[in-house]
Amino acid sequence: MQADDYEQIRTSVRAFCARAVDRDVARRIDAEDEIPPTLIETMAELGYFGLALPGEVGGGDGDVFSLMIVAEELSRASSALFGAVMAPAIFGGLNILHSGSAAQVAGLLPRICAGRLRMAMGVTEPDAGSDVAALRTRATRTRSGWRLVGRKMFTSGAMEAGLVMIVARSGERSGHDDLNVFLVPNPSPGLELRKIPKIGTRGISTCEVVLDGVALGADALLGGEEALGQGWSQLMRTFEVERLAMAAQA
Repeated sequence: MQADDYEQIRTSVRAFCARAVDRDVARRIDAEDEIPPTLIETMAELGYFGLALPGEVGGGDGDVFSLMIVAEELSRASSALFGAVMAPAIFGGLNILHSGSAAQVAGLLPRICAGRLRMAMGVTEPDAGSDVAALRTRATRTRSGWRLVGRKMFTSGAMEAGLVMIVARSGERSGHDDLNVFLVPNPSPGLELRKIPKIGTRGISTCEVVLDGVALGADALLGGEEALGQGWSQLMRTFEVERLAMAAQA
């Protein structure tokens, strides 16, 4: 992309916010702790969810820099707006693009780009936050796939998500080994979401996620069987972009 393309994106997003997200709307998002569905639909139509994804899956053929411009401009109006975009666009879209199987790319990315699939990423646990390698959520093999048991904290956007990405350990090794990312449909038997009250970034939920024997098929593992144990590298590649997005929001 060229400098003119970036400026065009900035001008367009700023214009959208000026006409659709004035201070009264931003205050209502905060007071009601909910983003109006029409705003989500409009942001999808404007291509924000798939901006950094390839055109062949319905994306905008943009790059990370263009996504950071969207983060800045949406957050000028309401930080919750980009909070709603970040999980599908980064944790979902970019993660699946770089690490997903061919079936996951083909089946999920077009839905993300169209705004029909919102996502969340469950990493933090009661005893494992910044130290991701200390997490205890367990994935056990079954005849048909996997069974997840564990608990996640501070999972942003889980209530609104149709798919929650859960980081779990699949073996007996410790540290960064044996970590995997699983795609958990919401709702699922054994999946419980508990909304955590908060004073900031209202409009997108923050949740405790309880996994009590959630049964998943073999295709729920991000990247498929050949990606088993690669959750750490998958996460770190995504976190690089997420860190930039948090800075852009601020």
